[in-house]
Amino acid sequence: ALCIAGLSITLPRQIAFACMILPLAITVSSLILSSIATLLGVTVALTAVSLFWVNSFGAKNTVLSYAVASVIVILVDIMTGCHLLSSSILGYSFSEGARYYGIGNEAYGLLLGAATTIVAYAETCRTGYRGYLAAAGIVLASVVILSGLPSFGAKGGDVLVGIPLLLIFCSRFYNIRLSLVTLGIISLTSLSVLICVAILDNRFGGQHQSHLGRMVELAESQGASVISKEALRKLLIEGRLLTMSTWACTFWIGVLGLYNAVAQKRSGREHPGQRGIWEILAIVGVICIVAFNDAGAVAASLFLVFVLCWAAAQRSTAKTQATIRY
Repeated sequence: ALCIAGLSITLPRQIAFACMILPLAITVSSLILSSIATLLGVTVALTAVSLFWVNSFGAKNTVLSYAVASVIVILVDIMTGCHLLSSSILGYSFSEGARYYGIGNEAYGLLLGAATTIVAYAETCRTGYRGYLAAAGIVLASVVILSGLPSFGAKGGDVLVGIPLLLIFCSRFYNIRLSLVTLGIISLTSLSVLICVAILDNRFGGQHQSHLGRMVELAESQGASVISKEALRKLLIEGRLLTMSTWACTFWIGVLGLYNAVAQKRSGREHPGQRGIWEILAIVGVICIVAFNDAGAVAASLFLVFVLCWAAAQRSTAKTQATIRY
């Protein structure tokens, strides 16, 4: 809601920046802190420091610094056993449980949003555009691979979200037009990768199998109907989250903000029919996260925090540049 206010309403400069930074500060802090009191103190401190940083280095560089820090911290924590995220306010117990271990929906939504923000920043670079974009693509690929590997939890939702985003990024990087045929190839490739990950996890995961490997094991012993039952269970959970949970409000406000951001960016383009990589990744990301995760509303809401903060940063930068020209 704060991001939408920063996008839609003409506010004093410092208040607009605070609206942009506060959601990022409180969300990032919630993934590394375990105490509410500490969270409030760190959020206030981060917001104050960020406001100084915005005035000195610009809004886009400030959001980028949050994105880079989030990617580094979360990926390192994933590779070292998720000790930091397991005790955080937005985390959960990452020890092996009844059916799942690895990165959770909260951390995954924020991680993918941070990677998308890095891609968006690279897209705005005027010098060395291709080099920056290639580096951002490597970051996105690292996020998809590390959160999808069986040894780190084999998050099935990541495979069906991250692989399409990565393939869409590659198609735009190499100037391949997105058509129905291209989207069909991307969908089949993503499904094939998911099946391969599930089989590898089942064959080599041992006692540390994730839910993907266990699903293959159940399908072999009880038949393919297990898969349809699991899909129905996920749909029912997602339906409750999108309509009756506290996350529903967060998600739908975020979707409204994304529509607002894309519409404003579209109206200011020289060729309104063209969309940048950031817009496509943001729209497809939200749709796939909700469609392929049993707690997609949670992951999508946190994904949208980064997306909307970046949109607000872009708009504030454009306003500043227009004022300077005037």
